Amino acid sequence: MTALTTAGKKVSRQADWGSAPSPLRGLKPVAQRLSTAISGNRLNVSPGITDRTLRLPWQGHDAPAPLKLRGQGDSVRLEVRTAVLRLTFIPSRVSLVDNLCATGLSPSKVPLYAGVLLLAMLLLVGCSPTELLSKPKDDLTLAEEALGERDIGDAEMYFERYLRKNPGGEDRWEVWLQLLSISLDIRQDKATAGNYLEIMLSEFNADPPRRRYIQKALASLYKDMRLFSRAFFLWEALEADPDLSSEDRAIVYRELSHAYLRRLEFTAATDALGLCLQLDVRPDTKADCLYALAETQMLTGRLDESEQALRDLLDLGKAISPDRIVLATFILADVLEQRGKLQEAASLFESIRETYPNTKVVTVRLSALKEKMGDKKSGRKK
Repeated sequence: MTALTTAGKKVSRQADWGSAPSPLRGLKPVAQRLSTAISGNRLNVSPGITDRTLRLPWQGHDAPAPLKLRGQGDSVRLEVRTAVLRLTFIPSRVSLVDNLCATGLSPSKVPLYAGVLLLAMLLLVGCSPTELLSKPKDDLTLAEEALGERDIGDAEMYFERYLRKNPGGEDRWEVWLQLLSISLDIRQDKATAGNYLEIMLSEFNADPPRRRYIQKALASLYKDMRLFSRAFFLWEALEADPDLSSEDRAIVYRELSHAYLRRLEFTAATDALGLCLQLDVRPDTKADCLYALAETQMLTGRLDESEQALRDLLDLGKAISPDRIVLATFILADVLEQRGKLQEAASLFESIRETYPNTKVVTVRLSALKEKMGDKKSGRKK
């Protein structure tokens, strides 16, 4: 037996009808009929239940006179049905009790018959007229409550409904970010997140700070989705923005460099990183550009230029993170080994033996390098 049926039977049995306001005293038989009609059904109201509820006043000889609708035509019946359907249309997983208590619809605002019927339904489910007349919860409140209960589907529904109902709402940006977070962090649905960001880009295109935020997020997302052409278009759009910050511009140049490498446009890739190094940025950001440049030069066989970029990076010293220094040291040792500078390469490998993330790799590389150095001294060739 559902909670709704239990509540209905309790109200029908125990309500103090004698002390109720006179407009409500005649509702006891209606409440009893409604309780009977709803018994055995789920909390969500189906059209069949609504039809049965609306038929009761027409057929019951003991119903209050206003509910008999004597002399009324189909138009009044339709008006009553429309009003009640509006009140009992329940989105998925939202209970009838919560929906009725949160409507905020005043009986005086609907036809008398719909108002009386609504009050009967409220008595059935245990709500008071005071709750009916109280201010309903807005979509954002309902969405936050749904999130708190981990009901993600309802939270999305309420957030999206807010966006539909409030085309100029002041909370639209925050709502979009909430939907974006749900799609990426909870559902792991990159396609939906991409759709949200595309809509946001159109909506906030005239707001430069937000437009840049969206462009960066969307470009990174498309890169993760391997939609490289779309990502490249967005990075180019950001690069053309004259008001882009130096830190953001450095990110754009690195991303453009990676895109050029995928296209095998090595000169363009190197040029983009050269522009990155001309920017006035934090040491860690400059280190990122130097590291990317060193890797690019290695790919193109320019080991001398790769070596110089790595030495410039290490010269930044304590201004950059220790982890970045360790990684750069490993790459520099590799470059030096390829260039035949074995002793310096061995010293660098030895210096990071205990700090490199994978110590076994350094040990193996160092052992092979020492063997190579021994072969070189003895004149043997591998």
